[in-house]
Amino acid sequence: MKEAFVKALGKGLEVSLDSFHIKKDKGLYKTIYNDFYTYYFKLINLDNLYKLAVCSENEDIKNINIEIVTINKLKNIFLNGK
Repeated sequence: MKEAFVKALGKGLEVSLDSFHIKKDKGLYKTIYNDFYTYYFKLINLDNLYKLAVCSENEDIKNINIEIVTINKLKNIFLNGK
């Protein structure tokens, strides 16, 4: 989740991973950055081996859905618009 947060900030490793903490509050993971900005997280199990962490300033992140697609479907989307 820390990697997702640093990417959401767009600052790379300029932000020390020890400079912030992520906590679970009322079923939602979040962190407060610079004592002002609140960022929210969602963990998504892609399968038994992989998880995806998504970070946003929007609390509605809990409603995000992820679709796993095949390489062939991606080709169709980009080449045919479908």
